[in-house]
Amino acid sequence: MNINFVISDQIEAALRRKAAISGQELNEYVERVVVEEAEEELPIPPQGEISEAFMTRLRTMVQRHGVRSGHIDDSRESIYAGCGE
Repeated sequence: MNINFVISDQIEAALRRKAAISGQELNEYVERVVVEEAEEELPIPPQGEISEAFMTRLRTMVQRHGVRSGHIDDSRESIYAGCGE
């Protein structure tokens, strides 16, 4: 399927930067992003029937969102700090 659409110069520049960072040509990058986004809407297989294709989609989604590193203080004291105790 071919899809044609018009985007602003700023969006094109942003997409070109992201494509360059990922080591892809612009059209390859946009195709990958669109396909990944659409694949997220596909139905989840029944429990016990998780296919390799589903696991690949899941790993791709996890990689796309990245892993945050660093310390997060979720202690009770930090959550309620400043609440007038």
